[in-house]
Amino acid sequence: KKLEEFSIPSTLTSIGEGAFTACISLKNINVSETNTSYMSKDGVLYSKDGKTLIHYPNLANFKRYEIPSGTTTLGFRCFNYVSNNPYAQSSALFSVEEIVIPKSVTKMINPFYGANRVSIIYEGTKAEFASIETSATIDGETVSWNTGSMISSVTCSDGVLAA
Repeated sequence: KKLEEFSIPSTLTSIGEGAFTACISLKNINVSETNTSYMSKDGVLYSKDGKTLIHYPNLANFKRYEIPSGTTTLGFRCFNYVSNNPYAQSSALFSVEEIVIPKSVTKMINPFYGANRVSIIYEGTKAEFASIETSATIDGETVSWNTGSMISSVTCSDGVLAA
């Protein structure tokens, strides 16, 4: 819970799903440029090809985070507790207020677990958002993109979609 920065060396090739779930003080993830599996964009962890957002650090310095176009997957709980500090022993105040999802995203694996006070903006239409693969089975339980969050709507280019 007190880890503020994490560096991934060139030799690390596998990180388990949800590895940074309780790292609520994390501000930045650095990745060696010679790592063949991962990369960091502004301190946010992605797969090397940039297609999967793996983890957004809770204390990253963004009020509005725009996921890069070309990202296709929002990984398991990648925005875990991004706007809601669940730990009484920590006074960290998370920074992100708005997350912009590009039309290139085709899959979301319960990315917003624990998120309460964040606005979701989708650059496509309501129909395009509805076509994103959003259900997954985690520990035998079927979850959706907003399971465990208090996000109730997404603003799309053609209006608001209720969750």
